[in-house]
Amino acid sequence: SYTRVLTVEAGYGSFNAQRLQGYASTAITDKAAIDVAARFSRGDGWVENIFTGDDKAGKYENFNLRLGLLLEPTDKFSLLFRYEHAHKDDPSGVLQNVHVLDGRPATIALNNPNAIIVTERGKIAEDAPLSFVSKSNVFQLTADLDTGFGSLRSYTQYREDRSDHFYSLDLVNLSLGGALNTKEANTLFTQ
Repeated sequence: SYTRVLTVEAGYGSFNAQRLQGYASTAITDKAAIDVAARFSRGDGWVENIFTGDDKAGKYENFNLRLGLLLEPTDKFSLLFRYEHAHKDDPSGVLQNVHVLDGRPATIALNNPNAIIVTERGKIAEDAPLSFVSKSNVFQLTADLDTGFGSLRSYTQYREDRSDHFYSLDLVNLSLGGALNTKEANTLFTQ
C-alpha cells in the first residue's frame, strides 16, 4: 500500500532570492504509484558589474523537475520509470574578478591604463554580459526481478545535456584576452 504525500516549501532571502519547491506522491492503483518533485529558484545575485553599473550581474533563474512512475505487476517484479529536467540560467560560476598572485593582480591588462582591475569580492568589471545557461533531460528505467535464488536489477538511462556560456578570459572591461562563447551538446546512453 502507498501513502499519499504532499509537501510544499517556499523561501525568501537576501538579494531577492526566491525559492519554491514541492513534492507529491500517490498511488494510482494497488500496483502503481507516481511521484513528482519540482524546484524553482531565482534572484538578483550578489555580484555588481562596476563598469556597467549593473548591480544584478549575477541574476539567476533555475528550474528542476522530476517525475516517477512505479509499476509492481507482481510481488517479484517491478519497473521504475523516471524523467528529470533541469534548466539553469545562472552566471555565478563565470562572474570572476582578477586574482591576486604574489601581491599583484594576475591579468594581461595589468599595465593598460584603460583597464579597470577589480579584486574585491562581489564585484567585476566587464564590458559584456557574462552568462551560463544549461538544459538537461534524463530518462531512466530501473527493472527489478526476484528470481527466488537471487535478484536481478537492470539500469537503463538516456541523457541529453546542452549548455551555452559566455565568459571573460582577461577578467577586465577590455577585450584584451577576449571572451569565449562556448556551446556544448552531449548525449549519453547507458545500460
